[in-house]
Amino acid sequence: MGNFLMDQTKLCGTQSLHFQRPAYILSAASVAGKKEAEGPLGKKFDMVDEQDNLFGAKTWEEAESNMQKEACILAIGKAGLKPEKIRYLFGGDLLRQGIATSMGVEALQIPMFGLYGACSTSGEALALAAMSRQGMETLCWRLHQAISEVRKRSSVFRWVMPARDLYLHTGQ
Repeated sequence: MGNFLMDQTKLCGTQSLHFQRPAYILSAASVAGKKEAEGPLGKKFDMVDEQDNLFGAKTWEEAESNMQKEACILAIGKAGLKPEKIRYLFGGDLLRQGIATSMGVEALQIPMFGLYGACSTSGEALALAAMSRQGMETLCWRLHQAISEVRKRSSVFRWVMPARDLYLHTGQ
């Protein structure tokens, strides 16, 4: 099968990738506290906690989890998707190895890749998500081709792998 990602990707320079089918951002959302809303970007936020900056939580850590959850829910809604249609979530924060993100999005039941890049987390998430998307598309196409070949050669073809529980759910 070779390197399925590199078959569909061109290396540009020493660090950049060019995909045959470019990845793009379908939607985004931002959640902020009252202080951020008072700044020059105040009107750009999708959701602002105008009360106590704790988003209904008792601790700052829980508030950060709530912010992560709200940002995910808003972005998913703006894209017109449902959580069960999303294959992977790439996210992180600086709170105890990504605990705020993982706890915040747990209810969405989307498998999460925790990222620990500090200031580079958003760029890291975009790059890894793009590579994951490209790799999964290519892998699925290759699997489709292989299954088609088997079907052509065999009059009795059975798919023996169960189609349920293809990924682990968070919290299990």
